[in-house]
Amino acid sequence: SELLDRFGKIPDETQMLFEIMNLRIAAEKLNIERIAEDNSYIYMYFSQKADFSKADITKLTNDYLKTIEFTAGKYYVLKLKKDMIIANSLEYLKKFLSRLGFYIRV
Repeated sequence: SELLDRFGKIPDETQMLFEIMNLRIAAEKLNIERIAEDNSYIYMYFSQKADFSKADITKLTNDYLKTIEFTAGKYYVLKLKKDMIIANSLEYLKKFLSRLGFYIRV
């Protein structure tokens, strides 16, 4: 609101930048280092310091049965199937990250 007061209407591009920064902050709190996407999936790569010993991965994959895949290797990776996401990717990710903390305790 302060920006709006000082500079007037915020351009859509700038608003999108703010949304992406908020997404990065939420991801960082969950030890997610990188989010990427291709035509089929949205990938969330967790840092090597991410501790999944207390995580309820079984419940997570069951609750998102047809939408999510979890893989462990050099990195822990969550893959979201884009064809199962009805909303736009950014809006879905914001909601998903806010719920992800329930399954993955940091």
